[in-house]
Amino acid sequence: MRQSLVDLDTLREIQSEQAVVDEQAQAERIEGLVYHLSQADLKETFLRDFDQAMKELDEQVKDLEERLIVRVRPDRELPAHEEPEGTEELEQADLEFQNKALDYWERIYDMGAKKEWMGEGLAGIDTDRAWDFRERLIDLGFKGTVVLGLAGLDSDRAWEMREKLLRQGVDKDMVVAGLAGLDSDRAWEMREKLLEQGAGKGWVARGLAGLDSDRAWEMRERLLGQGADKGRVATGLAGLDSERAWEMRESLLRGETNAEALGRMAGIYGDVSMAGVRKARADAARREGS
Repeated sequence: MRQSLVDLDTLREIQSEQAVVDEQAQAERIEGLVYHLSQADLKETFLRDFDQAMKELDEQVKDLEERLIVRVRPDRELPAHEEPEGTEELEQADLEFQNKALDYWERIYDMGAKKEWMGEGLAGIDTDRAWDFRERLIDLGFKGTVVLGLAGLDSDRAWEMREKLLRQGVDKDMVVAGLAGLDSDRAWEMREKLLEQGAGKGWVARGLAGLDSDRAWEMRERLLGQGADKGRVATGLAGLDSERAWEMRESLLRGETNAEALGRMAGIYGDVSMAGVRKARADAARREGS
């Protein structure tokens, strides 16, 4: 009989240790399985939550876009069900800003600023104070820049002033340029009327800034066909990013060598002031949405 190299007690100890090892391995396998199962469940939960979060973010982005449109394009009408939350707050904030701007405007006026061009600085403001300031400038004889500074205003008061200044002999070129941003029937009637009365075709084209309607494009084509200054037509494309606008810009560039006309064609997105306004408003909208 062969002699065993391991006595019975040692063998039993080894078997006992092996059993412990086997139990530990089995426990680890079970733990690993549970972990993977839980990870799969977590992944499914994460994907579900992520999808919901993206939907909510998309809604927030849409809301911010609408707020920004209302702030930058107050003439845009939204259906009642699309009225963005916070519109009243934005309008109130804008009114407060207008009052601050008018405080500053009056301060500069009283400091002896050159009054001739101050009327342009009232553009877009439709408050009683702004109208009082316009009347001051008119009394000083600066009617042209006052009517130019009526750009973007489609109120009855704005139209009354345009008509009054026209009766007083204000430069028709300033009047049509001051119709920028207005796509109302009243604005189109005045453009046609003043064109017939000799308003400069280039100035009429400049006063189409911001307008992407079929009516605006028909007039641009018509004015170009009648020899309107290409540079002023290009100026009247400011702010437009439509395919039609870019096609016209390319068309205006072809064959143009006049340095002044080319310089006017650089105003695509708007001037430095408008770039600052857009950026500030976009930042404000983002802060409100965060």
